[in-house]
Amino acid sequence: MKFIFKHLIIISLLPSVLGNITYPAAKKVLDAVVRVNVSRSLDNTINPDNTYMQFVRKGDKIAGEVVYGSGFIFSADGYIATNLHVLGEEGAHIQKISVTLSNMKTYDAKIVGYDRFFDLLVLKIEGTKFPTITWGDSTKVQPTNILYAFGHPLGFDNSIVSCFVSAINRNISVNDLIMSTRNFPDGITRNLIQLDGNLNPGLSGGPVTDENGLVVGISSSNFGHDEHSVGVGFCVPEKLIQGAIKEIAANKTVKSRGSLGVQAQDLDEKLMKYKNLKELSGAMISEVNSDSAAHKTGIKQGDIILSVNGHIIDNSATLRYVIKILPIDTALPIEVLRDGKIIKLSVVLQPSPEKEEIIHFSGDKAIGVAASKAESVGLYLKTLTPKLALDYGFPHTTNGVLIENFSPDITQEEPDIRAGDVIEAMDNIPVANIDDVERLLKQAIAQKKPSVLLLIHRPEGKKFEALPLP
Repeated sequence: MKFIFKHLIIISLLPSVLGNITYPAAKKVLDAVVRVNVSRSLDNTINPDNTYMQFVRKGDKIAGEVVYGSGFIFSADGYIATNLHVLGEEGAHIQKISVTLSNMKTYDAKIVGYDRFFDLLVLKIEGTKFPTITWGDSTKVQPTNILYAFGHPLGFDNSIVSCFVSAINRNISVNDLIMSTRNFPDGITRNLIQLDGNLNPGLSGGPVTDENGLVVGISSSNFGHDEHSVGVGFCVPEKLIQGAIKEIAANKTVKSRGSLGVQAQDLDEKLMKYKNLKELSGAMISEVNSDSAAHKTGIKQGDIILSVNGHIIDNSATLRYVIKILPIDTALPIEVLRDGKIIKLSVVLQPSPEKEEIIHFSGDKAIGVAASKAESVGLYLKTLTPKLALDYGFPHTTNGVLIENFSPDITQEEPDIRAGDVIEAMDNIPVANIDDVERLLKQAIAQKKPSVLLLIHRPEGKKFEALPLP
């Protein structure tokens, strides 16, 4: 009898060991999950050829002029987190945003603020004592765990999808064609939890939980070229987004993102040989801004940053990402390679000068989603480094900004602008970086110019091209 009783106890514990969520735990999460409904003006035409818009059009589902996705209530007074891309095309005219709870009650929602880096949006509905999610600990998630994605895949309300954790700390690239992203901000391409399961579009912005119903991440993207899941998806871990979500709720934006104050470049084989290095790893400092965190720390031009606060730096993109996720006003260890010797320093990051434009929502009045001016006219830009110039067939001394992709609204008269072009000047004013392009576009749009004149550089020569403005 004791033998049987002992084994009955083991069997009763198996669901927990295997990671199966109980219905009461799942029901508590579902009560806090919402469907986000975004009504847009009919005069906004969507470009079906844009990879980002393929996800929104075919995935987060457009019913007429209504786009919807998923979200979750994280504060009992009506604060809701979701993905920024659930709003649809940046620059789209939003007439109304509402959310529908699991009890099918619908509430008008206002935009509080957002964070482009982690593709986060915070909404607010009026009321109190709303059901809320409970945060978990994403650092405990390991491969082979079973997690659960909650939301509205393909429009099926209040669904739960079982997911096998196939990898953690996954980095992905633009070439992976991850659906639900548009300009692939670093925050949703690095340190992700990789999930295997039927992660169909429409789950975007919904919570991902462990077997206890504790939120360990937010659904952000899935892999594939069409409107249905191919079985691989990704969520941004709780440890990266929980603080940002709460900061947006409190301050309408994320103010705590740090800045090192340097320009960095990747190492190539020539630099590697010159520096007598055995492997291509680290980010080389090409410029140190005065009065910056790097300047005060003693970082010098030509130094190679190897690690920051324990994060290995393999290239300049990793350095940019790591700096943005680390705390400011706190001493952090940093290792640099200088003259063949590793030097250990301590750096205190300063607040980043980059500011997010805040989206102001005014009820049923159509508004534009704040976005970069370049992206609003279809330009997706990248800083032109000497190595990148050579990769695209230009002399390494070429100045300007690289056009990584050009995807204009189909209502525009499409100019002869191509991916791989370099913008050397705008309205006869030379441009050296993306900030120059943004500033000149902002001025031109404010002056209600119908177009701007771009001086385009291609490997075969240069030409002028007029770019229509919205």
